[in-house]
Amino acid sequence: MKKILIAVAVVTIYLLTYTTIMYMQVNDNVLITMFFISPFLLVGIVYFVLKFGESSGRYTFDERLYDGLDFTRKRKEQMN
Repeated sequence: MKKILIAVAVVTIYLLTYTTIMYMQVNDNVLITMFFISPFLLVGIVYFVLKFGESSGRYTFDERLYDGLDFTRKRKEQMN
């Protein structure tokens, strides 16, 4: 869980830096470079959450599609 928090903090700081630099008198090449790096950071965050994230353990994916949503998934035998 600590790895996820570090990754999220790094990407959040990167995002705040990028949005702040946009309003400063900074070279456009820096902005363009930061813009092209950002998709890789997004993929990295998704990887860390999927690899190191912990589920709540209350439900399986077959029972509920999303744990925070009050939606129960219909099984194939229930659909017929």
